[in-house]
Amino acid sequence: MPSIHPPLGYCLGVVLTLAAQAFSQRGPEPAPPTPPFLASRTVPVVVDSGRIAPPAGVAQPSVVFATVVEAPGSSWVRLRFDLADLAGSVEAGTGAYLRLTSLADGASQRLNAEHVRQWGMTSAYFNGAAVLVELIAHPGTAASRLVMSGITASDEPATIETICDGVDHRVLSSDPRVGRLAPSTCTAWIINDTNGGLLTAGHCDPAVTQVVQFNVPLSTSSGSSVAPPPEDQYAVDVAAKIVSSPTSSGNDFAYFSVFPNSNTGLMPLQRQQARFTLAAAAPVLNGQTIRVTGYGTTSLPVPSTWNVAQKTHAEAYLGLVTTTNGLTARYRVDTTSGNSGSPVIDETTGLAIAVHTHGSCSGSLNANFGTAIQHAPLQAALNSPAGVNASGRAEPVGDVFLIGDRANNLGAVDRISAISARRFGKVAQTGVWWQGLAYSWRAGAFFATTGDRKLMRVPVDGGPATLLTPLQAGAPVISGLGYDGSLDRLYGVAASTGQLYRVNPCTGALTPIGAPMGGLVTALEFDPVRRTLWAIDNAAGQSVLLRIDPATGQREILGQLGASACHGLAVTADGALFTVDAATATLWNVDPFTGHAAAVGSPGDGSPPGFTGAVLVTAFGMSAITPPPSDRCIADIATEGNSDPFAGPDGFITGFDFDVFVQAFFAASRCGSGPYLADVADDQTGQPVPDGFLTGVDFDAFVQAFFAGCP
Repeated sequence: MPSIHPPLGYCLGVVLTLAAQAFSQRGPEPAPPTPPFLASRTVPVVVDSGRIAPPAGVAQPSVVFATVVEAPGSSWVRLRFDLADLAGSVEAGTGAYLRLTSLADGASQRLNAEHVRQWGMTSAYFNGAAVLVELIAHPGTAASRLVMSGITASDEPATIETICDGVDHRVLSSDPRVGRLAPSTCTAWIINDTNGGLLTAGHCDPAVTQVVQFNVPLSTSSGSSVAPPPEDQYAVDVAAKIVSSPTSSGNDFAYFSVFPNSNTGLMPLQRQQARFTLAAAAPVLNGQTIRVTGYGTTSLPVPSTWNVAQKTHAEAYLGLVTTTNGLTARYRVDTTSGNSGSPVIDETTGLAIAVHTHGSCSGSLNANFGTAIQHAPLQAALNSPAGVNASGRAEPVGDVFLIGDRANNLGAVDRISAISARRFGKVAQTGVWWQGLAYSWRAGAFFATTGDRKLMRVPVDGGPATLLTPLQAGAPVISGLGYDGSLDRLYGVAASTGQLYRVNPCTGALTPIGAPMGGLVTALEFDPVRRTLWAIDNAAGQSVLLRIDPATGQREILGQLGASACHGLAVTADGALFTVDAATATLWNVDPFTGHAAAVGSPGDGSPPGFTGAVLVTAFGMSAITPPPSDRCIADIATEGNSDPFAGPDGFITGFDFDVFVQAFFAASRCGSGPYLADVADDQTGQPVPDGFLTGVDFDAFVQAFFAGCP
């Protein structure tokens, strides 16, 4: 791969015309700066692991190949992969992965097969000249192979200045909202859209080879950039990118997003916990002070360590100017090459009013420029985002919920509106790789499981999620959840083994039900109407519907859905069964007898079926909000003659149900699946909604329901 060179400069000849409150003079339009690409070179390496599988008999993931790649004399390196064939399943948690560790500072990045694709067959930037490369495989998986022929390494930086009066007044800053693009060395920043997207200059053109870095350290004493840890670096998602064309003064912006960090799973907004609020419009001139914060280059007498590190300066606002292609905001703030894409901030309001793009303080215009936030094409881009920036933007509608889009969102999948309006509406941003989801009418909230083996409580209204308990030590990743509210019983399934578990929501203990059944079971849902568990197996490259006996774990194969990327299930109160095909973001209605699925929609209306507005990852969870049972049916809580008195309702109300209730009532335990059955009523209203307390109201309510019978 050739060395990276800066693009050719822009040749512009645009006449400036004044906006209503702008200056009276006209002048030549400034040329957009050429992004100061990190000075770099390609260093050849020879790496070929060959096809290598984990050794037989090992019980834990193990290093099957390791090597060190090096670019002597470099202050930083970035790895490139010719081939990264990583065996196993990312969804099941058994995918092989690369562990890359800087020998200079110990910073490490983990990349599985999905991450490698997202990073465009490259790595994060690592400080120092050498990186330890390890290929780690899980027991029993197939062979993997890694091939590399070159790495990118540092060279000397270059500097282009647009300082307003010959003195650089910028000072060091640490705004968590502002990141650095590499290798182009532009500035990007987090905004207040639905998913925390980013803005930069259009001529910076964030591409698949670009990385956004936050919390950037100072540079070396020679001015060479220093990378933050891989946890603060993000690969650009070009599917979400909207770039102005042509990129000229007043029409120079890029609205884009990134993939979740491969180490933390977090999006920048989740990691940085801060973002800019966009103004409705850059204001007319009224004595304002403007601030620009970014990663500009430096020259003496400014310390070399400040080069392409974050700096800020505030100075006078000079108003608005119309240009041939757009609308610019003008200001006397010091900037240099590398500040391209920086936020232009109104100090009075704290709002971002423009994207910094051009410098001409040293020229005849005596000002620096940015594309004003009200510029019509920029507003059009913000109002019609692409890729992950568009995920979850609708109003939440309906009772079917999904968790785990690529921005880590929980939201409602609309199955009610007209086809053309059916979308995914974000309720809350939750956490990393949350794929098990089950609704509890007792709690009025969802249970959710995480990729790092925790059980969470997620409010339906978008309030903060809370940790219920870590799962027991050594637990597998629980890829699906199902909840039986009548028994207060939570079920989970492990994709890696197909093992069904009973999950204790108080302790995190997992009790196996039956034997491991294999496959790649990525979805589970309890059906309160048919009192069974539904599941989806994706092992054969096709999504297959399963029916699982919750008492024994035995499964019945019902049939293929007709899709291959279904990782969630939801059963609604009327017994309808839904899933989503992640590949097409299509909502499917599943026949519980044959397993065949059909896209939800009205035939002949000319609109695409399903829903839009979700960008899904390889694993996600679904569930539906269902109401509590009727006040009479709460009396049917046990199966007569079963060795397990809490095995479930049998459709008859007998003295056996009464005995079981009395035992549960006097046991008076808040947690666990048995005694909690005695909490059947609200003390204040007497209605059959558990309130977390066991009192005589619960006993009276049960007795009344018992003698009323069950419909």
